[in-house]
Formats: sequence, structure tokens, C-alpha cells
Amino acid sequence: DTLQNQPNTYWKTFKFINTMILDGIKHGCLEKEDNPFKEFDRGRYKDPENKSLDLDDCTALEVLISRKDIPEMVRKVGIYFLLMAYSGLRFEDAINFDAEVNIVDDRLIYDTRKFDVTVKMKIYSRLETIVNLIRDNHLTLTNQQFNKWLKVVFTLAGLPEEMATSHKGRHLFGSTLAEAGISTEQAQKLLGHKDINSTKTYYHIKNKALDAAIDKVDQLKPPAPKHDLQQRQMA
Repeated sequence: DTLQNQPNTYWKTFKFINTMILDGIKHGCLEKEDNPFKEFDRGRYKDPENKSLDLDDCTALEVLISRKDIPEMVRKVGIYFLLMAYSGLRFEDAINFDAEVNIVDDRLIYDTRKFDVTVKMKIYSRLETIVNLIRDNHLTLTNQQFNKWLKVVFTLAGLPEEMATSHKGRHLFGSTLAEAGISTEQAQKLLGHKDINSTKTYYHIKNKALDAAIDKVDQLKPPAPKHDLQQRQMA
């Protein structure tokens, strides 16, 4: 309760403890009767709703950071969040981003700290704007401190406060790649994943992308009736 954990966090914690106990029983460290989970029902894991941001939300943040009446820290945190949203950088990679080192021949090049995978990405217009702002707005914060300030940023931008985490920026980049029709194999390289299954967790096709797919189906011309085809063949 102090950590404000959600029910799924409790469920995963109990599962982990149960796994350790079963391992102990398997290797003879514990007796079967010592398992407190033997008659314990921890319930079912509830699949979380995949709420995400989109580029319209980024536009709202761009408007916010362009205002002259906001605190400097709000501006900087907003800029760094947009860096993650437009590049897919993890927080630890974004906070250590150095334009003088990581920009080479109009490409963003960096080695991910999590997997030591090299990512090479062409600088496109939205990202270029943010990279130029980063040069004069260096930021040094922990992830926890960043997320606290990000709640302020989101509130001022009129965005849901509960979405204000650094990871949502990376998640937005992944969903944008999906919406653009980029393959998971290409997205894997842009996101710096070793395992493509990790890429798929970010790769959520949005409803409007599905709507566009159905629109293509709707535009297809129906086949001519069989009797019409027969008449044409006879003619």
C-alpha cells in the first residue's frame, strides 16, 4: 500500500515466491507440507489495458514547451520526454544523450545501456527539432524525479496524469512505428531489442490503423455477378 502497487504486482510477487518454494521442494531444501501456497488461491492475472499516447499528445507537449511562461524544469522535462517519444530511447539512454557524440552524419547512433545493442536511426524532422533543443537544455535527474516532474508537464499540457511516465515515450514510439506500417523486424532494430518478442509488446496497432485497413477492403469493387460473366463470354 505504501508503494501504491496494483493487484497485478501482488499477483506476480506471490507467483515469484511460490516458484522459489517449489524450487526448494524440488531440490530437497523444503518438504511439500512446508508450502504455504498449497491451498492458497492468488486469483487470476488481469491483462492490463494498453493505454497509450499518440502524436497529437506530442503536439500538445510541443506547444507547452514553446511557452515563455513555464518553469525551466518543466520545459526541459517536456523536451526529454519528446526525445524518447520521437526516438524510442529508454530513460537511461535519453538522460545520457549527447548531441555532439550521438549525432553522426544526420543519424542518431548510440549503444543501449540495457543490452549494449547499437541503434542507428536517420534524423527526421520532428526528432531534429527536439535534438536541437536538447543541445541547450541539458537535464540531470533520476527516473523517479523525472516522472514526478512529468506529472506537472502533463497536467499543464492537458494530458492524463496517470500516463506521465518516461516509459510511455518509448511506448509511443513503438506504437507509431506500428501505425506507420513498419515491420516488427525493422522496429526491433530501431528500438534496440535483442529479442523480437520484446518488440511485439510495444507494437500495438491503433484503432485508426485498423479502420484504414477496413477502408481499403471497403474500396474493393465487388465481383460481377456470374450471369453477367456468362453473357460477356457468350458475346
